[in-house]
Amino acid sequence: MSLSCHLDDLTLRGTSGNMIVRGLSLSIGAGEVVALTGEIEELGEALARVMIRAKRPYSGCVVVEGAPLHRIKQNDWLRLRPRIAVWRALDEAPLNPRRPVVDALAEPLDVQLPRLNADERQAMVGEAVKRSGLDPKCLPALPAALSDLQCQQVALARTVVTAAELILAVEPFRGLDPTARARLMNRMMAASMDHQTGWLLLSRDLAEAGHLARRIGVLRDGQMVEYGDADELLLTPRHAYTQLLVNMRPDLMGGDFDHPRPPAPLPPAGEPILRLPAPASEGA
Repeated sequence: MSLSCHLDDLTLRGTSGNMIVRGLSLSIGAGEVVALTGEIEELGEALARVMIRAKRPYSGCVVVEGAPLHRIKQNDWLRLRPRIAVWRALDEAPLNPRRPVVDALAEPLDVQLPRLNADERQAMVGEAVKRSGLDPKCLPALPAALSDLQCQQVALARTVVTAAELILAVEPFRGLDPTARARLMNRMMAASMDHQTGWLLLSRDLAEAGHLARRIGVLRDGQMVEYGDADELLLTPRHAYTQLLVNMRPDLMGGDFDHPRPPAPLPPAGEPILRLPAPASEGA
């Protein structure tokens, strides 16, 4: 069974009271990746805190399994919590330098699934290592002995170790070289397909979003100005800001900005948000 998630007219404010996003609505289904790009600088941490119930939204809600997260009873939340995870960028979630990798991987299980026996715990750690692509030889190592790619593979393994079915990925490839990015992106795509995991990816890199996501939302000034099928949005961007992002977009594995795509026609005046038709499999 996989989790369904819907952001319903979500409005979030920052710690200083500034508006981060307002009126955000979208759905994430099992086995699909939905991406948000554009002006997302403060959105990741604010949304992560809402997703793990560390903070209530200013208005609107995150709906999981048909119920707003902030209204779920505590006992029900404790059962739901292992099924929701957050994967952060390398510099946002450093590993404990004094603990070996195997301990870092077991920590989410100790906190969220404390009733597991030793065999179950070991099996879940092993499955997470496999899904992340981490070399098992790294398990007894300290983080200082790992490359940036290996550290982020550990972070991915920690994210999926509880068999999470809904994952918020906040710029997880930032700071990695292109080869490392491509390897991790392939792991993420495999996880979404093989394990029917739903992903909400936040990335300022439109090439990443276009490569991974089925649907993309573009944020500017706290609002989603364009939203729709990823291929259509990249080929025929309608909003002026989306056109700017597409024209500045290098190829995923390198390239240059010398030959930008010609901009699509500007949207009609006074049209604040543009929604492209949903894929045929989703219905109207």
